[in-house]
Amino acid sequence: MSRASRSCNRRGWVGIFLVVASLGFAVPAGADGASDGGFFSVKAFSSPIGVEFYDAGAPLIPGEIVYGSVAITKAAVDSVGNSAGFAGGPYFGDNVPALMGAFNAIGPFGAILPPYPFMVQSQYPGAPKQAQDSGPRHLAANSDENGSDADAHVGLARGNPGLASVSSTSKAVHDPATGASTATADGAVVGFSVGPTLTIGQIVSHADVSVKPGEAPVKHTSLSIGPLTVMGTLVGLTDKGLVPVPGTPKTADLNSLTKQLSAAGITLGLLPGEDTASGTDSAALVIGLSRDVPGGLIRYRIILGRVLARVDSGPAQGA
Repeated sequence: MSRASRSCNRRGWVGIFLVVASLGFAVPAGADGASDGGFFSVKAFSSPIGVEFYDAGAPLIPGEIVYGSVAITKAAVDSVGNSAGFAGGPYFGDNVPALMGAFNAIGPFGAILPPYPFMVQSQYPGAPKQAQDSGPRHLAANSDENGSDADAHVGLARGNPGLASVSSTSKAVHDPATGASTATADGAVVGFSVGPTLTIGQIVSHADVSVKPGEAPVKHTSLSIGPLTVMGTLVGLTDKGLVPVPGTPKTADLNSLTKQLSAAGITLGLLPGEDTASGTDSAALVIGLSRDVPGGLIRYRIILGRVLARVDSGPAQGA
């Protein structure tokens, strides 16, 4: 689910590490099929804060992108006996742990690098539970034959951007007695700010999908944002831009506030939710940050609140 970088050049990774660190430091499981022996694949994914790093002056591929997340969870269960949970924070995509493992595998003297320290994984059978608590960070993953769940929480972090806390949970479950499958993903971001220019009290997102044999999927998704202030003024946000809300001063000039955001290198936008035949993605808030530096323009895109749930099901293969 996570995106891999198009390149692993040092400048890109250092840039994304600094942003994610300032924000955040402070797969598969199964059972027998449904009663009719049907196929199912249940997946949940939550990344309440994702950060994309874009560097127009990157030495290898101009405009290359690196993706990271402050806290991320995944959970999955399927009809071929796979069940797994995953929690990480901060996390820089699947490539980083894989590359560290590959480097250790080819070393002439055994492992040189330690395992990637900021993640836990569960799997059934094999490793049904794993947890990690380190200061303000809590990571946990649990799996059994009928489902998996994962939880990630990162506490107070100071910086610019700043963050009070972020929580991510994912759960994938199949009930062999009824054949019902459910995927649930939740995310919460509390106390996000970009200096005094932009503050967001909290963002809460949710997505779930439930499927019963012979019935259409039932889907729910939601995104709640607020309170939101720009230059200390309470405002709302729609796909049209800043709008007044109860509590916005009658004298507030929203066009002027939008220009002040732009002058500070900040853009705000809403990423719409999306329904598919098998699942749903929540809407999300997108914050763009740009900085002119020697060698080109550096941009960060912070995606707040994105969670998704998927349930694929059908007759058993060959049926």
